[in-house]
Amino acid sequence: MQWIVFLTRVNDQEIINVLVIDPEKFISQVLDPKIQEIAKGKFHIAAYRSWEDLPFYTSNKQFNPGKITYKEPFWLLKNYQIGI
Repeated sequence: MQWIVFLTRVNDQEIINVLVIDPEKFISQVLDPKIQEIAKGKFHIAAYRSWEDLPFYTSNKQFNPGKITYKEPFWLLKNYQIGI
């Protein structure tokens, strides 16, 4: 689980917000529709745990991309990477 903490202001009052997420479920369930829309079957997108070479998520469930060498960190998800 990862925590994302942010501050909001409502009527001159600051409120601390905490969002607790499971990164793998977030990627596989929440981001999957957007990833599918971006890939459009023209290329494959895979998500990795930074300590593993094989993906836990791929945009094409029938395709095993193996090891992708070009990966970038997910923006707010510590220890997770995305590869194309």
